[in-house]
Amino acid sequence: MHLDLSDEETAALTQELHEIVENDRSPRVQTLRAILVKLRPEPVRKPLPPPKVNAPPRTLYVLDYLADPTCAKRPGDALCADYHLLCSGSVYRRTEGEWYKNQGARFLLDPPLLLYAASRPFDEYPLELVLRLTVAHVEETRPARWGDGQVIEMFHPDEEVARDLAALLTVLCRRLITVMGKSAEQPAGYEYPKFDRIPLPVGHLRRVYWPPYPATVMFGRNRQEIRDNNPPPTPVDPDRLTALLLGVPGLEHAKSIVASARLYALALELIREQPDIAYQLLVSSAETIANEALQDFQPHDDAKVNHQQGVFKLATEFGLGEEMARKLALEACRIERWVTGKFRKFLTDNIDAAIWDKEDDLFRVPLNLLPQREDLYKTLGNIYRVRSGATHSGHQFPMSASYSGGPTIPGRVATAQLSSDFPPVGWFERIVNTAIRTFWARSIGGLSCTSRYLI
Repeated sequence: MHLDLSDEETAALTQELHEIVENDRSPRVQTLRAILVKLRPEPVRKPLPPPKVNAPPRTLYVLDYLADPTCAKRPGDALCADYHLLCSGSVYRRTEGEWYKNQGARFLLDPPLLLYAASRPFDEYPLELVLRLTVAHVEETRPARWGDGQVIEMFHPDEEVARDLAALLTVLCRRLITVMGKSAEQPAGYEYPKFDRIPLPVGHLRRVYWPPYPATVMFGRNRQEIRDNNPPPTPVDPDRLTALLLGVPGLEHAKSIVASARLYALALELIREQPDIAYQLLVSSAETIANEALQDFQPHDDAKVNHQQGVFKLATEFGLGEEMARKLALEACRIERWVTGKFRKFLTDNIDAAIWDKEDDLFRVPLNLLPQREDLYKTLGNIYRVRSGATHSGHQFPMSASYSGGPTIPGRVATAQLSSDFPPVGWFERIVNTAIRTFWARSIGGLSCTSRYLI
């Protein structure tokens, strides 16, 4: 049937139908809604153009550097620079005898890498290091914000490389290592008059490190003991350390390791003053690798059904039967990314018995504040859940999470342990560090991160 309506009649009928449809949400107005669409069809919308990408992923220049640390492929435009680093604790090359009297123990990496302990005396806290690196000149091209032009930037990425190397060394040595600044540089093929390098001012270098704890004096009936609460001197194997660094560029997940190290290093920088932020960074550090390395992770079907228990129960209430309800629950899991499962699997697969059997010498946490070994899976799930609440809803971590070692336990932390089993950030840092180093060494192959000389 065709209605011959004038423009005025069509407008009046359209207005009446619009008011009825808008004010009545019941199913009975579906027919009227369809008529309204015929009277007033929706205009055809042109598809939106694809978004213009102005910020493509940046190159990780530390990987280029480690793949060619002497800049042999591009020697003509290279820059050699010296950077001063600051280490919260003594690190020395494994040697026999008294390491702090041995000049050879100051060289912490093997050629072609160079990292030198420059502090005098050697066991000074914090320890000042000198990193020498050679980087090639790079050119970055990206689309301009307006028009069809391009923005071209040319520079030496030595500062970024130094920061990323400090982050990677922080993971491997498990000591906070930060960049103080650049003290000298030399362009390739250019000898600066009177000096082999261009001297740079060093009067205002950045100094970020853990403030030293005071010693604890313990008295007994017939003795007196002084306990140092700061990180103990750490021996490193330069062969293994150098092999781990030079092996990164060839790894499948090299970018994830560097990104994870950046987050981990920042977490260690904040672990004493802002433990909540450090906790979140440590979780992010672990899941940065987990989400890439375990992209194909899937829990078993029973776990999937349990995850979609609401769908399973609703299906059985509709009389679909248990088998059909199970299939629906499994189908509902297709969109799941299983980030919590990947997080837990990455950590549990890459730690060993030393976590439970050997006392930590960096963040000394009393045993009564630590979770039980058999509760690890549950504890990691709880950590991820609390982190999500902190990130997305602004919730605070439990007070028990804030303890990172030291000579005393704050009263509020001790009280919190009476009502909360949430683990301290000092314990979780050890879990994350062990997992990253173990994954890193396994990815390269033939290397072990459990050696007492790699820490």
